[in-house]
Amino acid sequence: MTFDDHHDPARRRVLGLGAAALGIAASTAVGLPRAAGAASAAGKTLVCLYLYGGMDCHDTLIPMDRSEHDALRAQRPGILAAHDAAGTSREIASLSELSISSTTGGRRFGLPDNLARPADEHGIARMFERGEAAWLGSIGPLVEPVSRSAFSQRSVRLPSRLFSHNDQQASWTTFGAEGSTQGWGGQFVRAAGAGASPFATVNIGGVLAYLQADPVSPFVLDSRSTSSGRGIDRFMAGKFAGREKSDTGLREILERHLRHGSHVPDNLFARDLSALHARGIADSETYDTAIAASVATSVGFPDTRVGAGLELAARTIAASGRLGTASQILMVGVGGFDTHADQGARLGALQGQIGEAVAAFRAATVEAGRWNDVTLFSAADFGRTLNENGSGTDHGWGGHHFVMGGSVRGGDLYGALPDYDVRSEAFTDDRGRLIPTASVDQYAYTLGRWFGLSDSDLGAVLPNIGNFAERDLGFMG
Repeated sequence: MTFDDHHDPARRRVLGLGAAALGIAASTAVGLPRAAGAASAAGKTLVCLYLYGGMDCHDTLIPMDRSEHDALRAQRPGILAAHDAAGTSREIASLSELSISSTTGGRRFGLPDNLARPADEHGIARMFERGEAAWLGSIGPLVEPVSRSAFSQRSVRLPSRLFSHNDQQASWTTFGAEGSTQGWGGQFVRAAGAGASPFATVNIGGVLAYLQADPVSPFVLDSRSTSSGRGIDRFMAGKFAGREKSDTGLREILERHLRHGSHVPDNLFARDLSALHARGIADSETYDTAIAASVATSVGFPDTRVGAGLELAARTIAASGRLGTASQILMVGVGGFDTHADQGARLGALQGQIGEAVAAFRAATVEAGRWNDVTLFSAADFGRTLNENGSGTDHGWGGHHFVMGGSVRGGDLYGALPDYDVRSEAFTDDRGRLIPTASVDQYAYTLGRWFGLSDSDLGAVLPNIGNFAERDLGFMG
């Protein structure tokens, strides 16, 4: 392969870093054909809500049987007392019970009220009742099934560098260690043949490689952006704050430069970076035009990072026809879940933001007529330890996740929920880390089949799926 080959992945990564440094929303897939912009029929959309830091599953899906609830409180008395003081009590009477079928063997579980939003018809609890949302127990990165003793003896293959933020983010999104660049979301889009559009993958507030897969590269948006704050305006706002609206001469000079209208560099990298800038400006303008031409939603989204991210996701989905793409995969990244301290005071507010934002997202996609075509699912670095460290929790392994959409086989819990005894088989023999009973490969496989990929497509993308007897976890229609 020659150095000037436009399909050189190392070269594309350098170009992507250049675009990110300049704050330009752009696909970095140099040499790919661009979307024609014609309307296309609605396809299926996956939306990954990634919770950076790892949301505590034991502080989210909570037992409602008194004996199990007492066992949980015994493991973390400080955290639950802090919740009581903060007005986010985890006491049984303060939970919204989920009416789960026989899969739990009669065990009862509930959600914190501010996450469940029980009075809201679009809230998670009501979605669960209508069969539009499901919970998945004990999901995490695995190479092959693991037991407590096998983990203790290291007699099975394990993901690289467990309990490290960066490596487990990579395990979740690429099945590799930190630095891996081929995400399963990007590979899904490539396998589906949708990667020619710069808007087939859209990264909102995230920095992971989930949507990257040569030659697919995501269109990048900041969740704090507005429809008038991208492209050249966004660049100027970052570099020349306060002058982006008033100094039209400076704007014209910068725009001409970024569109490489003033010169054609001799240096190969400079020429490609200049072309990338021009493409970024053009893609941003295409995106803004499509969003502006779409019917605005009447739904009000909360003024939070997760609310802004899911609002951009909903608007992108509604404009998919004008963006020239049918099937899409989006990622919305939200931080703040690395709760080593003050978990009882912090997590309730974060969960409230999630509850409000997903309710608005459902309302907006229902209004747009797209709810049956959309599946929103959660992901995170890892779960948290069952035992507290004083006022917080430390890095864990497996966790519980939600999935919601018009095609979800909801109203049920899939997978396993542990007891609350750190000495049991459900946990590692140190720190009370939940051992996953279902792998990210299986989670992705189930989503991928709904997205329209074949078994052979998924086998090529998911490196460990052949190590599990059950591939499809059954939560999608």
